[in-house]
Amino acid sequence: MKYFRLVIFLLSAVPLISQESESQEDSITHHLELRSGLLITSDEHVPFWMSSNNSGRFSSKESSQLYYDLRLYKAPRFGKNLDYGYGLEVISNFDGKVNNRLIQAYATVATKMFRFSVGRKEEIQGFNNHRYGFGNLVNGNNALPIPKISVQTNGWIKAPFLKNNISYKAYFAHGWFEKDRYQSGAFLHQKSFHINLHPKSQWFEFSLGLNHNAQWGGYNLGRDFEQPAGLKNYLRILLASSGGDDALATDQLNALGNHLGTWDIQGKLKFGNWVLSNYWQFLWEDSGGLTPLNWRDGIVGLKLENKTRKSIINSIRIEIIRTNDQDAEKTGIDGLPYLEPDNFLNNSVYRSGWTYGNQVIGSPVFLLLNEESISISRIKNMINGISVNVMGTVQDIDYAVSYRDFRNQGTRFESIDPKLMVKSLLFEIGMSQGPSSFVFQTEYNWSNYLGKNLGIKIEYQFDLSSLLAKSRSPE
Repeated sequence: MKYFRLVIFLLSAVPLISQESESQEDSITHHLELRSGLLITSDEHVPFWMSSNNSGRFSSKESSQLYYDLRLYKAPRFGKNLDYGYGLEVISNFDGKVNNRLIQAYATVATKMFRFSVGRKEEIQGFNNHRYGFGNLVNGNNALPIPKISVQTNGWIKAPFLKNNISYKAYFAHGWFEKDRYQSGAFLHQKSFHINLHPKSQWFEFSLGLNHNAQWGGYNLGRDFEQPAGLKNYLRILLASSGGDDALATDQLNALGNHLGTWDIQGKLKFGNWVLSNYWQFLWEDSGGLTPLNWRDGIVGLKLENKTRKSIINSIRIEIIRTNDQDAEKTGIDGLPYLEPDNFLNNSVYRSGWTYGNQVIGSPVFLLLNEESISISRIKNMINGISVNVMGTVQDIDYAVSYRDFRNQGTRFESIDPKLMVKSLLFEIGMSQGPSSFVFQTEYNWSNYLGKNLGIKIEYQFDLSSLLAKSRSPE
């Protein structure tokens, strides 16, 4: 427990040394993009991966539809003493009725060292969220972005006292869960810290990171109970320490609130135009789960990528996911440690689990079968699966082929027999010409969970900012 608190404290107090240089155009660039498309499905549901890992832009409950996605944004420029950014995104879906969604709305102020943001912004913590793989286990973009305020390093930071061989980045945020959930109006605490070892020879790199999330506070209408809040308890959440006298008995024994996150590990070997990456992301829950006991529960990935030019095969990626062990060391009433399954993404107090807007925030393979359930095993989290993806370019046409197969057997407390199986084959091509882009995607699912389903998506993208720039230019 004390080592866990030490690590969490170090995440909260990271010194910033000097910013790693990044090339980016110096002119102020405002983008206004319109994406319009047609989605056709053979079933009453959108195929599994078409409706997943897209920040709530599409819902599995919808079927064939027209949609319009309008995005207005500007990113802060690197290397400036002071700059700003913003983003606004609205999507309209037409499937017999009109459904409008606000996906993003945020503002950013940036210096050479920091970025401060407020609002609803699409973000990924950690490095594993490939859109043709399983996605990030905990800090992905499967659900609608959570409103929050955040501060982070402005890109990677180099440590000159180590001869620029090590870089790191840090993130810190406070957010708000919705009121319409089991624990109404709970708070979100997030922080992460990643380091990257990159010797001057640059033939290899090694990265290590820790992501920490916590749900805390909130009011339980059913039991007429309010979780401790305020500055004193926020400090307890910050350090993942146990609750005070006003906390539940379980929170006094362990950590106040619901804590979960991931360890991120990645190694890269570079040879010629190619980079071979091996990454590993595994889950932890509460302080006991941070121990190495959980090293088997996560995603292992292997990627071979061409970094310098486009070819018939630009990258090959394989991922294996397994979350069946969930071993963790807990503390009993007698103060002695004991082993108990972690029950990933679930919590006995925050029974809506690691969700936002009734969507799992992490990887969609953690199935939410019944949105109305208040079971402590609401999210089904025992997974086995494999993902294989190939990407390339043929005559200026980009393509991607992805096969994903996973099985969900429930939880250690509530098993599912037979296991729920989802297999998916996805094919996508895309081409660009100036400010215009065209994307064609088809996905076929066969499973005992959603049955057989074929989806076809045709999308046209246009950068309206190019027209606005021309209209402002002198004749």
